[in-house]
Amino acid sequence: MINVNPESPPHDLAEQTSAETLITDQPPDEIVEGNTPGPPDPNDVTAMAVETDGSQTDGNANGTGVPTDEGAANDGSCFVVHATFYQWFVPRNQQLGSGAFAVVKEATSQSGLKAVVKICDISPSTEKRSLYAWRELACLAYLTGGQAHPNLVRFHDVALVGNSVYIFMERVEGIELFEFLRTFDQGLPTDHARTITAQLLSALRFLHRHNILHRDIKLDNIIVNPQTLRVKLIDFNLSCIYREGVALAEPVGCINYSSLQILEAAMGKPYFPEKGWSDLWALGVTVFGMLCGYFPFRNEKPKKLAKEHLALHTNPLNWHSSSVDPIAQSFVETILTPKSLGIISAESLMEHPFVAGHEDLTADSHIIHIAHPFEDLLVGNDALVSTDLDLQEEAVTQLIQEIIQSTRFAVDAEDATESVQSVPIDRATSDSTVGGENNRRDSNPISMEQDLSDPGNGLEKCPIVEPIGEGMPVAASE
Repeated sequence: MINVNPESPPHDLAEQTSAETLITDQPPDEIVEGNTPGPPDPNDVTAMAVETDGSQTDGNANGTGVPTDEGAANDGSCFVVHATFYQWFVPRNQQLGSGAFAVVKEATSQSGLKAVVKICDISPSTEKRSLYAWRELACLAYLTGGQAHPNLVRFHDVALVGNSVYIFMERVEGIELFEFLRTFDQGLPTDHARTITAQLLSALRFLHRHNILHRDIKLDNIIVNPQTLRVKLIDFNLSCIYREGVALAEPVGCINYSSLQILEAAMGKPYFPEKGWSDLWALGVTVFGMLCGYFPFRNEKPKKLAKEHLALHTNPLNWHSSSVDPIAQSFVETILTPKSLGIISAESLMEHPFVAGHEDLTADSHIIHIAHPFEDLLVGNDALVSTDLDLQEEAVTQLIQEIIQSTRFAVDAEDATESVQSVPIDRATSDSTVGGENNRRDSNPISMEQDLSDPGNGLEKCPIVEPIGEGMPVAASE
């Protein structure tokens, strides 16, 4: 049970105007709407998170309970969610995307804040999917509860409705980095890749400094504004809290971006975080893709791909092109080698000549050394990293409760405004309106008959590797 502090006054989000794409790899099945629990207990999020008909009156200017710009919402086209901090209006029949265990919709607060809501199924029938939802919520709330990082999607609010958890998040303006890359013939210009890489490194340094792994770094989970090259890392569905020296066992993520650690975990071998090495490996694959327009590795079976990674001890990456900047190549090769395990970190990579001195590395300089207000909740809490997933889930939900009770998740409109001067792009850019899940094409898995070492095949979207846990083994013989 997650409780909230009834004394906490609501905070003003009225001026926030940015927009977001939230993409999920494991979103809930059809959510039954209009689920209204009994009389609300003011201390109980479960009871407070009530969906009601959009025609409810709450004293708003138009008398409908719906922001005036929502117009005809009182015709029942939306439902109202009374969440922990705010009241939200969510369209009934429109969604940005859906998956096996979640749906993603637009949402508007009573004050007019535009957001997205990820509705996750946490019913017992979904096994440990509830743990993924709670960990995503815990990581987002923790990261936003202090000083929010400019390159990480922000958390706004949470509600429980029956067997569903509603996670309200910032809307981010832009398109997937994958789509942005497709608008170029042979990879991004080096300066573009450098600007994006610097921001991602800054975000990863922030995450790892707070002992959080993203575990799903890929082109699809990075939203870029084509006009300014500002990026945000989204989709914390696979994120987790970690501790150096404590083993992890879940082989999750997208196989094209998976490190040797993740591949070995798919074959039953636990691994250690090692300064967030698997996140950094995925970053290396992402940067290679940005520079070349294709993936550096060809295999999609854990055992075969692991052999390909191990071959990097003696065989360097094949770039197929002399046009890639040698300093950029050096940056990628510093990451994409088994020898980098335990050696590199986001902090150390910031000193590489490819990104050293870039202005975006200082985007978080005003917050990176500030003590996090909830750091003490993580220190020494062994249950948060326990291999007993039931114990871990209990600890994670308790962490969420303590964070929400301790802070008000206000979003300052000024903070939401892009602070870095626009980077000019000397070409016609693609549509940068918010894409959402509906802009994601069906996955186009790379056929094993294709020669992925040939850059002519292009960078195709990788297939999703679902969390491999109970009942979801990966055949080690493949």
